[in-house]
Formats: sequence, structure tokens, C-alpha cells
Amino acid sequence: MSESSILHSALARVPILKHIGSRSLSDSSPAASVSHDGRNLAIIALGSNIPDRFANIEAGLRLLEDNREETQILETSFMYETDPMYVTAQDRFANCACLIATTLSPLKLLQKLKNIESTVGRVKTFRNGPRVVDLDIIFYNDEIFDSRAQGVMEEEGHLIVPHVRMHEREFVLRPCADIIPHYIHPLLGYSIADLLGQVANPQIPIRKILPLPPLSVGTERCWILSKKTYIMATLNVTPDSFSDGGQHSSIEDAVTYVHNSVAQGADIIDIGGYSTRPGAAFVSPEEELRRVVPVIQRLREQGLTVPISVDTFRASVADAALAVGADIINDVRALDEDPAMRAVAGKRGVPVILMHSRPGDAGKNKGYADLGGVIAGVKKELGENVSKARRTGGIRRWSVVVDPGIGFNKSVEDNLTLLRHHATLTDSGPVTATPQKSLRAAWEDQQRLETERPMEGMPTLIGASRKSFLGRVIGDPDRDPSLRAWATAAAVTVAVQQKTDIVRVHDIKEMKDVLAIADAVWRAD
Repeated sequence: MSESSILHSALARVPILKHIGSRSLSDSSPAASVSHDGRNLAIIALGSNIPDRFANIEAGLRLLEDNREETQILETSFMYETDPMYVTAQDRFANCACLIATTLSPLKLLQKLKNIESTVGRVKTFRNGPRVVDLDIIFYNDEIFDSRAQGVMEEEGHLIVPHVRMHEREFVLRPCADIIPHYIHPLLGYSIADLLGQVANPQIPIRKILPLPPLSVGTERCWILSKKTYIMATLNVTPDSFSDGGQHSSIEDAVTYVHNSVAQGADIIDIGGYSTRPGAAFVSPEEELRRVVPVIQRLREQGLTVPISVDTFRASVADAALAVGADIINDVRALDEDPAMRAVAGKRGVPVILMHSRPGDAGKNKGYADLGGVIAGVKKELGENVSKARRTGGIRRWSVVVDPGIGFNKSVEDNLTLLRHHATLTDSGPVTATPQKSLRAAWEDQQRLETERPMEGMPTLIGASRKSFLGRVIGDPDRDPSLRAWATAAAVTVAVQQKTDIVRVHDIKEMKDVLAIADAVWRAD
């Protein structure tokens, strides 16, 4: 297959990443394998406004940890799209930040960052102008450092830590606040959260985004979160799925369904070859591959441009699907059943949808009383898997979508409770942190807080479409699942009220109308 083929994986589509190389499938997260104790901590801000912005940033991150004894990424922020500042006649930026542990001195770290910028392709233009990638040291431990000679006022070409202009830049403060919100600026005496509050401008909002793999070199795709609810069309290429089993078993039927779904308003196609309904038959990895991969390949050959997610809990299926054009892994086991799944996701650098479920049959193991109820139970169990994915898989924070698993190992009342309150799974909740003058203490405090709310701020997906609990609620459990569209519409509306970002549905045309009204009501601001 040629390197220019649109069927390549996301990383293979980006020239700089070919030279850097992907992380080995056996690689674990640096945070899992090397302690940062005794080394320096630094916050690095990254930005790009030349396509592919997200691949440029990812390339910078992979180069940053090319020697993990020297520089090791401990945490990442969310990804944001921001309007340009200072020189406004240029394209929007993608911005994020990371926390690293390093053995390098401030000036040697600066030199490494400049070398990374050059390798990725940055060419010097003019101050505050467009750039392929920009990596800035924001904090280095709690040090106050200025490489300029006495009396020199020029900033360009010198290292000043803390970064001399960070306090006026929301595009720096907001991602820093994802990592160390309660760290007190060594010179200004305000926490990062307080500094952010001083500059945040609701009239010029910074948009949280979900980067998607590009279809070809020099292009990019992303979803702006909170702006609309995205529609995921459900394609089961199985003989036994609960609602549409056997309807799309041939490649031709599957492809027709996808094109019709896109024409009706689908934003993404979710393709699965292994039914997860209660009592579903076992499917071998070989059979799952046979069902899924040719459909994805045919769709990309026909020029389909909408994102495709592969619904699987097997690393071999996910890797093969991504290789022929899938963009996202949708795993009902939250990357926790197949030991290689987290490594595949980290290597490929794609978004992951992590769903809550429990081992075994989806219709069993429904008790949550010992965990304080279903909300607390899902927060704990799914949160643990989210943390493992990020800590031991090297998966960026901005790549994670969470799904509370409506209909999986839950009672009817549990499903209703999750629909009614699932926004609490990702809400920040009350803050109990103490402002810290030490970067290390601020980071350790934030880690403690994230054990209590590991999914804070993450986008969510709800999949309630046609499910059996809807039939029970309306008093007609034996009604054919395809006739539960009205009940699904009500569930979708509640999901939007609870700020979900993606709904997984079967009736695309009807749910598009439902979302048009629900978004107009609940996303009016």
C-alpha cells in the first residue's frame, strides 16, 4: 500500500511522524515505568496553527520523550482551539500543555525544545506569527530564571521562567489549569486558576476540541465540543445484534446503510462485528476481522470522509481497522479486557471511547449498593479504567471520551439514574485543594483530586437507542426494538440536557430532528 493512500493509519499519514516512528506496542506510559522523584518538573505549553496542527503537536510530544530518562511526560491537558493573539490575521491555533520530569537544566531543556521545533518543521517568520509548532517552558520547578544580561529588555532568544507573558494568555493558562490549577505563580502570587479567571473572555471563547486523524497529508479534522451534539450511526455487521442483527451482514448492505446514514445527518459511523447483547454467541477474532475490516476498507476506497469508529474490545481487530481507515476505538471494556489494547491506542494516537461495563454477560452483575449506588459505582469503575488508559497506555487526556454504559450490567432504575445524572460523572464538583507554592506539591495534590474525579471535563457518549429498558419503562417490553424510536427520542433529549457530546443511535433522520430542538434549547448559550 502506498504511503499516500488514504487507508493508512493516522500516524502514517503525517510525514514527520514517519521519521520519528511510532511507540512500540510493548511500550508503557513513561509515568508507569520511571519515577519523577528527584528530577526537575517543568510545564511545557505547545501550540500550532499550520495544518496538521494536531499531528505537529503529537510529533513534538513524541520527540520530547524520545529519551524518557532525560525528559518524561507525566500529564497532558485537554486540547483547545484558540483565536490568534497579538497578530490576529492568521489561522486559529491548537493549544495544549504537558507536565514533564527532566534531568536537563533550564537552558539545555530550552535547546531541546528548539531542536524539536526545527525537526517538526518550524521556520522562523515574524514575532507571534504562524508556526508549525511552538514549545515554551512555562514553569521549571519553582525557579525564577532570566538568561538575559543585566539591562537587556529584549525577550526573543532568551529564557525567562516563569514565562514572562503567560499571565496575559488564556491559551496558556487554560491548559495549565487542567494540570496544576492550584499552583501559585512564584512572582505574581496568584494561583493558575485565579490568573485564568482574570483573563478569560466569554466573548472570545476558547473551544475544547477532540482531534481526529487526518484523511491525507496536510489536512486535519476535529470536533468542537459543547457546540453541538454529534450523531453516531450504529452499524452492526453481525447476525445477532439485538436491534438490527443480520440486516447489514453483506458489504453491499453495510455500505448502503452508511451512505444513507451520512445523507440523513450522521457525524460518525460506529462499526462492530461482535454483538455485546446479553447471551450473544462467541465470535472468534478471525471472524470479527472478516466482518469489520472489508467494510471499512470499501468505505474509504469510495471516498467516505466522515469519521469511523471500530466497536471492539480486541487489540488485533482495532489495529487492523485503524490500518485501513478507522479513526476511533470504541471499546465496551474500556481498554481493559485485552492487555494489548491500551498499547495499540497509544501507538496509533487515536481517540478512544471508554465504556463502563463489567466482565461477563451484559445482563448480569448489576449490583452497585456496596459502591454507594450506580453513579458512584460507574465513577469508580470506569474512572479506574480511564486512569489506567492514560497512565499505562500513554493516551493523551484530549483523546478520551467516556460512556457510562447504558444497558450494560444495570437495572432499569440504574439506567434511568444514569440518564438523569450522568453529567455528574464528569463535573468538577467542589474543590478541596489548598493553593501550593511548590510545583511538585501542586501536582501531587492534583493527582489526589483526580483519583476522586478521574473523568473531570471529559466528553461523553450516551447509547440508549432502542434498548430493552426503554421497552420496560413504556410498559411494552416485547415491542420490536425498531419500534422504540419515540422512547429513544426522549432518552436522547435527556442526554443533551445532561451535556452529552455524542449520542449513538439507529434512527438517524428522526434523531437529527430531535437534536436540532434539544441543542437549540440546551446549548443556546
